[in-house]
Amino acid sequence: MLAIKLTACSGRHPAYSEYDYAIPMIVRPADSSLFGEYELDEFSYSHVDETKVYPRTPILLTIHPNGLFQLTNLPDMALGAAGKPMKGQLLNAIGSWSILADTSSSESKGFVPFLGRIAFRFKVGDSSSSLITLCNQLTLRDKQPAILIPVGAHQKLLFVKKA
Repeated sequence: MLAIKLTACSGRHPAYSEYDYAIPMIVRPADSSLFGEYELDEFSYSHVDETKVYPRTPILLTIHPNGLFQLTNLPDMALGAAGKPMKGQLLNAIGSWSILADTSSSESKGFVPFLGRIAFRFKVGDSSSSLITLCNQLTLRDKQPAILIPVGAHQKLLFVKKA
């Protein structure tokens, strides 16, 4: 099994710098280990707070075994990657999730272990053009599955699995 030692760097989300132990890069977590509730980590909350647009409220993601997920209070800044403008709103959505086919673990994203991609599909509003697909990176945080959601060119929100 291939293992790579990742060390700290500065100026990025802590998810890019906290990995200072050997992490297997070949095996991604089983889908069943993804089920459960996730919340933004503190660094991501501080990034959201810096916008001075959104109230401080729990931002949650729940992944269900039946292929559905629920987002609670997701800042609409996360929709920028899907080409939607930021309006300063918190979104609540239920939709479907799936592991994407391009889960090659040989791909590396900076200093974060790349374990694959997970897509979230949901509607915002009532029009047919309001179907959103967010493609996100599966990674690890404290040896548990975590999900990085892009919100800008070099910014990401990190959802970590709650204990």
